[in-house]
Amino acid sequence: MRRTGILLIAVVISVALLLIPSIPLGIPGEWVWPRLELPQHFAELLDRLLVPVLTAAGLVVFCRIVDGRIQRYTRLQRGLMLTLLAACSLWWITAVRQAAPSPHRELRPLWVLYDKFSSGYFYEAAFRTESQTELLSTYEARMAKGDVFHEGTHPPGLFLLNWWAIQATAASETLTAIAEQTQPSSTVVMFRRLEAEANVARPLSRTEFAALCLVSFLSNLLAAMTVIPVFGLVCLVADSRTAWRAATLMLTVPTISIFAPRSDVVYAFSATLLLWMIVAGWIAPSSRGRALCSLLAGVVAFVSLTISLAHLPVLVAGAAFVILLLTGTDRLPLKRIAIASMLMISPFVVLCVGWTTATDCNLFTVWKLNLANHAAFYNQFARSWWKWALVNPLELSMAVGLPVTVFTVYGFV
Repeated sequence: MRRTGILLIAVVISVALLLIPSIPLGIPGEWVWPRLELPQHFAELLDRLLVPVLTAAGLVVFCRIVDGRIQRYTRLQRGLMLTLLAACSLWWITAVRQAAPSPHRELRPLWVLYDKFSSGYFYEAAFRTESQTELLSTYEARMAKGDVFHEGTHPPGLFLLNWWAIQATAASETLTAIAEQTQPSSTVVMFRRLEAEANVARPLSRTEFAALCLVSFLSNLLAAMTVIPVFGLVCLVADSRTAWRAATLMLTVPTISIFAPRSDVVYAFSATLLLWMIVAGWIAPSSRGRALCSLLAGVVAFVSLTISLAHLPVLVAGAAFVILLLTGTDRLPLKRIAIASMLMISPFVVLCVGWTTATDCNLFTVWKLNLANHAAFYNQFARSWWKWALVNPLELSMAVGLPVTVFTVYGFV
């Protein structure tokens, strides 16, 4: 009963912070998140909330049923339930979008990836990239120009992923047809209409548009699959029922469902996968499993850092976990930690050197320039650090869900 009361209070506070217009969602004069319009009449309210509410009810029933049985399931059955949970997560991401007013909910799946001011990776790949070789060989020079937005603060991975999607659909009529079916007709019609009105570039060809649909779908899919590494990570330190509950809680994280299909939501999957491999490399039950996970951790770290330096905090978290392993009550042998660390670092270094040799793009130089450009952003757009120091904890709490944050703090105290 006490936990239920805490949950309800956290939900009420969350709703109040979002709905009361006198409370700014940020720092006025620096950055404030705009609020979308509330429903103006009952029919609109029903249109926007019926699908999310019914979907949420179905998910609660499914998660509760499995929660009571997960410890009796075989490994194969648990894998099947986890796959179904990932599918449910994708369903939930799609349902949440219905809560936004039209035309935001129809345009969001494609426009946030297409608009060069929103991210710009697809735009660069479609309109300003002649070849993969040209993109990578000139990437250091491009970063040296000092762009402080998306392009200048990211490694080439996201540009490459969009470029590969464009090339894949151009080479396969089957893939093009499948990709086109991932978006509803209302989204396609509204995108093409806004594309013509905005006139930011030439119209996308059929295969380019299919590539945009494909990138959007894959972004949502990877975000939905975050439940899988969460389950695997928690299973290393707790029982399967606790791991299932942790995985189902990921469906309640607002950041994932609200920001999808922005590339940022993909980091939830890649970051959790990386942390899973790092932790498993140290504490997996078998020596063979530890060695395999350590090698995979190095590979995943390389891939993740070619996409975004936002994965650096994961490495810090991994280092903190090592310190706990070396200083806690159940200390692991230093030899095991050293071997696992070497197995993690080795493929990472080999892949970085191989990348530089093959592409003439030095990732270490690119990362250094990315960090410099990110720091330069705050020289051009001043931020009051003390104000954000007060606001950021609340923003972070809202991003992961205030109820989850409250229960996390409650668990520690």
